[in-house]
Amino acid sequence: MKILLLAAATILAAPAAMACPDGALQETASLMASIGQHGEGVDPAEATASINEKTTACPANPHVLKVAALARATLADMIEEKPIRLQLRQAALADFDRAVTLAGTNTEALPVMINGQKMSVDFDDNTELRAALVAALEEEG
Repeated sequence: MKILLLAAATILAAPAAMACPDGALQETASLMASIGQHGEGVDPAEATASINEKTTACPANPHVLKVAALARATLADMIEEKPIRLQLRQAALADFDRAVTLAGTNTEALPVMINGQKMSVDFDDNTELRAALVAALEEEG
């Protein structure tokens, strides 16, 4: 019964998840920066739920997905419990791969503000970033 209710809620929520809300990229970038700044003081479950909200709200936005992947990887670096760290690294790689697939070859860079500095979210570093995500995952063994 619980699974049926969850499935029904997912189906009903699906149309709402199709449109990425205005400001979602900036919110995701701010979340990533906050995780990096607060380090070990971050509640992993709360941070993961926040990242999940962004990826669920923007499943077809490659920029949001890339920044979400970076947020998950940053969070994973701060987690001591191996199973949680491994799960975060796997999710980070999945988000990143989906972002790259959606981005294609000519996706423009989009600006975000991180710690008061204008930065760009682009896809110029795909090879290097994916290699780093895979290496971190492989280190988990």
